[in-house]
Amino acid sequence: AGGHAIFKTLPGSLPSGLQVVPPVGSVFAVTPVSLPSVTADTSLTVTLQPRASLSGVVRDGSGVPVAGERLELRASPSSLFLSSVVTGADGSYVLPVAPGEEYLLQLSNGAAWELDHSTVSHHNVHSDPFVVSGDTVRDVTLPYVMVDVRVEDSGGDPVSGAVVNVVELLPAPFEFYSGNQWSGGASFHGGSAVTDAGGHAIFKTLPGSLPSGLQVV
Repeated sequence: AGGHAIFKTLPGSLPSGLQVVPPVGSVFAVTPVSLPSVTADTSLTVTLQPRASLSGVVRDGSGVPVAGERLELRASPSSLFLSSVVTGADGSYVLPVAPGEEYLLQLSNGAAWELDHSTVSHHNVHSDPFVVSGDTVRDVTLPYVMVDVRVEDSGGDPVSGAVVNVVELLPAPFEFYSGNQWSGGASFHGGSAVTDAGGHAIFKTLPGSLPSGLQVV
């Protein structure tokens, strides 16, 4: 009732700090708190901020909404997880934020990959740190590119029904809105596609390197 939460712990470091989650239905935002180390009995006061929203639409480079993209809100610089949302058919997202706090956004497309393995998977693609001052709209552009692989026999005739696997992707940095750059990331399952009657297998992927190349089965 007095607003106190008490922990018992061994002395040590808390590199991710603390996370304060308000009661369900509260007007306050989830608040990250920096507390790098504890060496003795310690007291601190956390002031919760009214909740604001970070919202927008995730689209590909052609302006088409992207469904199944998971956006994680993380505290900066600790990368402490705060909340997440998966885009629906219209590509929209809404995340709760606290004005004045510094955040990172982190992307993964596991939900989309589960529905269509020809979309090469990505995760831990993250933004530069940013601060919001209130309700904020940030539309995100994922610059997907298409990769068309044609499989043929020694005579140049197409081979249908072959499975082409992308084993690994290391996404290249890209700008998702003016002044903020995506970086980092990797592929958790790669991607796979089956060649059609013309011997073609088509992938959708973020730009980047494929250090393990392709595998044709």
